[in-house]
Amino acid sequence: ELMIGDYVFDGDNVAQVTSITCDGIIETTFNETSNIEVIHPIPLTPEILEKNGFEVNKKDKNMLKWRWSVIDDCISYDKSTGIVRIFYPSGLVFVKILEFVHELQHALRLCNIDKKIVL
Repeated sequence: ELMIGDYVFDGDNVAQVTSITCDGIIETTFNETSNIEVIHPIPLTPEILEKNGFEVNKKDKNMLKWRWSVIDDCISYDKSTGIVRIFYPSGLVFVKILEFVHELQHALRLCNIDKKIVL
């Protein structure tokens, strides 16, 4: 379930996927030809989320929250369950357990949120 632009481990190195072929060859910013067997997901951690602007919710220390606009658009992350919720003023849009950085990237893309992830 990788997409171009996803952050992954290419061996022991953090890289971004730049190309994917149907025969399992993946090109990354680290390596021009990597086999799918050496590509591994990067775990999504509270530390990574905090580097990307998520802040601990004052009412619930288990929740991290990030606002991407001046209105009530926000993303919340429950540290105990890994559940991410994306809210728009019109209502809840996305709820899913996310374990890896590339899954967060996919969720942001689905909701048209243009956010570059910092690792």
